[in-house]
Amino acid sequence: MTRRTGHRSIPRVIDPLTAVGGLLALSAATALITYLALITPGRLAAANGPPEEFLIAATRQARQAQALQREEGGPATATPEGDAGIVGTPEAGGEERPAPTPPGGATVAPAVSGAPGRGSQPTPNPAGDWPLPEWVEVAYWLSIPALNLEAPIIALTPREVEENGVTVLRLPVPNSYSVAWDATSAEPGFPGNTILTGHNNLYGAVFGELHQLNYGAEIAVWSEYGVFSYYVSTIEYLEEKDQPFEVRYQNAQWLNDTPDDRLTLITCWPRSATHRLIIVATR
Repeated sequence: MTRRTGHRSIPRVIDPLTAVGGLLALSAATALITYLALITPGRLAAANGPPEEFLIAATRQARQAQALQREEGGPATATPEGDAGIVGTPEAGGEERPAPTPPGGATVAPAVSGAPGRGSQPTPNPAGDWPLPEWVEVAYWLSIPALNLEAPIIALTPREVEENGVTVLRLPVPNSYSVAWDATSAEPGFPGNTILTGHNNLYGAVFGELHQLNYGAEIAVWSEYGVFSYYVSTIEYLEEKDQPFEVRYQNAQWLNDTPDDRLTLITCWPRSATHRLIIVATR
């Protein structure tokens, strides 16, 4: 036999700190979901590799190389159409390193020579082909096989800012899963310093694994003229955060033009962004 005991309702008190914490957690979860919804399509699309017109150019480039080889009876490098008279330079020791093989099995010519003419127009971004704003044009495409990295390269122009009475240029970094080419630097394939930048902890972190690259790793730039292959020759970590202007100004010397044909890839390191990671790759 049981006996029902009397009881009275106790008003429930909500701890303000708990309520605020719950709201913050909800806001953070919503922001994360929104962020992933914006970034994931870009990463998934990039995994498909270069645009079709770049793949077609690579195939055409390979056929040109094969035709030259048959005519001359030896190895030859292809010159992209519209840039006659520029000859590729073999690697040290007389051997030329192979360029990457595009998806679909097409073979790309070794040691691509030539480059697009200065002032050439970037390839427009077809509607629906890429989850980037409509105004964005895919100028080139970046492939780093060692990192399984595929990403579009878009042309952006640095902006001038005043610091310590000195006018300096602030490098552009795209707020999307893409890489920025500093359009005031050399075009890929031309002699000079081609500057590429990308985030390491935001917007999909396109350069988030850049620190894993080793010397000699291949970095390929695809274009409507063919593929340009570069190989890592320099890796530098530069202190940047809270450094005096003189130190940061000295760090910027890596952006200067050079007589050789190189890529300079720049990102923050580590996730807390206290340093700049500089990767130089040459042809």
